[in-house]
Amino acid sequence: MRKTIVAGLLAGLAIFIWNSVAWMALPHHRMVGKEVSDSGVVLDFLKSQDLETGVYFFPGMTEMQTDQEKVMQIYREGDFVPFMVYTGEPKDPMMVGTMIIGFIYLVLAGWLTAELLTLAKPRLKGRGQEILFVLGLALFATLTVHMTQVNWFYFPLSYVLMDIVDLLVGWLIGGFIISWWLGRTPKGGEKVAAAA
Repeated sequence: MRKTIVAGLLAGLAIFIWNSVAWMALPHHRMVGKEVSDSGVVLDFLKSQDLETGVYFFPGMTEMQTDQEKVMQIYREGDFVPFMVYTGEPKDPMMVGTMIIGFIYLVLAGWLTAELLTLAKPRLKGRGQEILFVLGLALFATLTVHMTQVNWFYFPLSYVLMDIVDLLVGWLIGGFIISWWLGRTPKGGEKVAAAA
């Protein structure tokens, strides 16, 4: 298990660095993200509604139950918000805690991937197939999470595709690192094997 923990740590660190570069230095997310012309007006309105922190849909399920035809018409006309996250609590604008948590869950994901790859290794031929195995796990996440956002919550495909690119590139890097680390021969390992 120690080997898979180290593999997860190295992969998680590499993917964390890649994600940081993708969001802060590369332009693809800014190309598909939208902004309102006056965020202050929108935020003031949301504050006036005395909302709790959470996920909102409007029109919501209550409106759907009380006046289904009205909601259906809103959907037909196209002006609705199928998914919105509102945060009414203070947050650290430097996102230090968020980054730490993000790093931790990437390391955990890297460790889990290393454990799964260890189980699959006997049936895989070489590093190429091992990396493809890891990319297969990433593709599974894409189909079950990202495409769900597109299908059920109408996330624009152009936006989600950028997240998919980030995920696949990140785990291409992570898969290579995990495969390399798990395939390493410990220093002196050959001598020990020969002596045995």
